[in-house]
Amino acid sequence: MSSDFKALAVRTRDFAGVRLPSVVLLSETWFFCLASGLDYLITKHMLTGFGSAARIGQVVEVNPLARYCLESWGFDGLMAFKVGLVTLVALVCQLIARQRVEVARRLMIFATSAALLVVLYSVRLMIQHG
Repeated sequence: MSSDFKALAVRTRDFAGVRLPSVVLLSETWFFCLASGLDYLITKHMLTGFGSAARIGQVVEVNPLARYCLESWGFDGLMAFKVGLVTLVALVCQLIARQRVEVARRLMIFATSAALLVVLYSVRLMIQHG
């Protein structure tokens, strides 16, 4: 375990008799979850016509995997996809942080920035066509 990780995860807790390090990159992970949640809410708002029944069908989910989940299982499927993706990114960053905290931090910041760019683009579309 690297010294950076030990310095950031000094507190431990017992789980089933095993001492586990505390979560690192907590604020970065929180902002990533927030950006991803905003992405889901805005996507749902836009796909349901954002207030106008005339707009339903004019907006599509551009991510093919997310669109497949949406078309197959509705908004519950889209939510499951997004939660799964957020969980995967967070877990990968936690695993990377065990050896290289700064690399994991940069990866989480990149993921958050990507999610925020999608949110900003969606908001721009809503303003432009709303």
